[in-house]
Amino acid sequence: MKKVTKVISFIGIVVVLICIIAPIHNALIVNNTKTGNYITAFPVKDNDEFVISFIHSINKRPVYEYIKIAGKQLNIYKARYDAFGAGMPETSTDGLHLAMKEHGVLELTNINRIKNDISIFVGTVAEHVIEINGSRISLDTLAKPGESLTFKVGRVSYFDFWKRRINL
Repeated sequence: MKKVTKVISFIGIVVVLICIIAPIHNALIVNNTKTGNYITAFPVKDNDEFVISFIHSINKRPVYEYIKIAGKQLNIYKARYDAFGAGMPETSTDGLHLAMKEHGVLELTNINRIKNDISIFVGTVAEHVIEINGSRISLDTLAKPGESLTFKVGRVSYFDFWKRRINL
């Protein structure tokens, strides 16, 4: 009887450990692009959205890129800005739709650029920010200016949550 109890206890412990360390939660994972080292993660579900904003290098005005979780991919689907500059569309072209919104904001829709991951060089003057799950985080708190961060959808474990490696 003692042997059966020990076996059942051992199996129970193994099952609990597997549940704790198995990556079962979807998350937007942020890694250092060069080293691949894990930086942080944000819990997400399919169709959740987040925004990456930055100051445009030429016109020095803010640009907001809207990204939606699409399964294991990222869909850059919309951008908002209030001034034209290098690389900023001035008209609707190639299936993209540009419209004027309130307060002079230009909204570019129908971008639908599907990516497995997105890499961003943290700028020295760009002031990159991610807005996700109600939080606003400056990317220069995650990496030094000049370093690159890669964002991708993946899975994380309860263990990651407990270690506070997940931004809730």
